[in-house]
Amino acid sequence: MQGKFYLVVNMKDEKQKLFNVVFILDSEIAEMKKSKDFSFIEISFNQQTPSDPQ
Repeated sequence: MQGKFYLVVNMKDEKQKLFNVVFILDSEIAEMKKSKDFSFIEISFNQQTPSDPQ
């Protein structure tokens, strides 16, 4: 089962855009994106750690 992390923004609240970070399965995201009440922004994590110059 594959999935990704998404920033889920509540579009119903005009005053403040509340958001959560949610893990959503790839098989479910297409259905969830049909909702007009929420916006889904995919989060990609960089696997490489940048080397800190000393």
